[in-house]
Amino acid sequence: MSLNTMRTLILSIATVTFLVLLALANFSIMQFQLSKQSAFTERLLAHTERVVQDVMTAIDEAQEKPLEQCSSASIDEFQLLANYHYFVYDIGLIDKDTLVCTANWGLLDSPPPLIDKQSQETSALQIYTDTNNLFPADLPLVAFRVGSIAAFASLDFYAQYSRLAPDFSYRILSQGPSQTLASYEALDSEAFELPFLYQQIQQCSDTLPICIDTNNKRSGILYLSAPALIVVVLICALLSALLTYWWASVQKRRASMEHRFQEALKHKRLHLAYQPIVDARSEHIVGVESLLRWHDERLGHVSPEFVIQMAEELSLYAQLSEFIVDTALSEMEALLRSDSSFFLALNVSSYEILHLDYLDSLIDKVDSKGINPSQIKLEITERVELDIPYLRAFSQKAKGLGFIVALDDFGTGLANLVWLTEIDFSEIKIDRIFTQSLSNDLKRELVTHIIVMINQLNKPLIFEGIEHPSELAHIKQLCDSPKAQGWLFYRAMPKDELESILGKRSL
Repeated sequence: MSLNTMRTLILSIATVTFLVLLALANFSIMQFQLSKQSAFTERLLAHTERVVQDVMTAIDEAQEKPLEQCSSASIDEFQLLANYHYFVYDIGLIDKDTLVCTANWGLLDSPPPLIDKQSQETSALQIYTDTNNLFPADLPLVAFRVGSIAAFASLDFYAQYSRLAPDFSYRILSQGPSQTLASYEALDSEAFELPFLYQQIQQCSDTLPICIDTNNKRSGILYLSAPALIVVVLICALLSALLTYWWASVQKRRASMEHRFQEALKHKRLHLAYQPIVDARSEHIVGVESLLRWHDERLGHVSPEFVIQMAEELSLYAQLSEFIVDTALSEMEALLRSDSSFFLALNVSSYEILHLDYLDSLIDKVDSKGINPSQIKLEITERVELDIPYLRAFSQKAKGLGFIVALDDFGTGLANLVWLTEIDFSEIKIDRIFTQSLSNDLKRELVTHIIVMINQLNKPLIFEGIEHPSELAHIKQLCDSPKAQGWLFYRAMPKDELESILGKRSL
């Protein structure tokens, strides 16, 4: 990748990251605003319920009294009710749809009518919002009428809510055919609106015929104050820069790692380690499994799985596979020729299975070194994602050439069971998941039944991942002549250490 291309890519990633972070910030702010709006709506509804309930209670109490005429006694009673009920601004008597007297104004000289077309009737309750001409003074009131009694609530009680949440518009509505009892329009709500950013909430009372409708037409980061918006943008820019720097560092390290891997493979700076496989009863070493290792002076120890993945991505797996075979045969040649019962296990992947010339090359190399093909064991793991015909063809050709073909990692998935019925493996290698389950009281019985079933196939079994004596004891009880592999016996080791151990054993 050229320098200009890399710069363009980094700039693109930084831009996309910044926009994604900005979108996440906008979403988070909108959710926060929505929660505030919901709390505001609940608070406004609770307040309205208190107001209406107080007014309705005053009306009920007035109806219980004989207040059929506007006498001094009746006006006194109305005054007592108005003083007692906090949210009742005024209360009075209606005669023939005309307000004739109230607690605050007494007998009205020119009794004004309550106009029906401006009211909203819900059961026996009528609500009037146009009250401008009822009293000598122009007051912001809502009238509630039941029968001949009308009570008035002042809208001044709602002034505090416009101060508490100036960004939220609200309407107090009557249920049924909607009628606005009171409303507030947020400041600057008409400027620079984006309809897709609107947030609207409506909540209705469970006990009274009223609803609260709140609306936020200025949600998201676009409507933050200038200082707050600058802070959000700077934070998103900083995070995008950090994430882009991290990505670029990873890519640079990966590019460096890929280059160093290519050099290591070219100059054979990779090496193999060998983990012994023992006879479970005598604990004598009967063979080894070759394992790839790469320790770089700058990168340190690199995972074999990652090395293999990198080789596949760089189209270098064929060279890596050849390096493993050549190195393993070269380093184990003396041991294999000196002991015909000693074996070397090689792991094969999809590449080796699909390239049948791999077996032709392998048999030529084995023959050239005077090694018996039966001393070479090819282990096929379930991680190989190939159809049965490919696996069967590889297994048949390998066995025809004299190699041992083993099913590796049995127990890691359902495919193993299908493979057992379709492919004639020479040996079966039990995965550490099953092996270590033998020391677990809850899993032991099930695993035992599975191992007994596999043992009835009369195939040699190798148990890997043995770390505790109890696991070895259970294996000895289940099988007559099992082989074992694990840290209980030996860890993977270089060739010299292996030869030293085998030399001491032969003394």
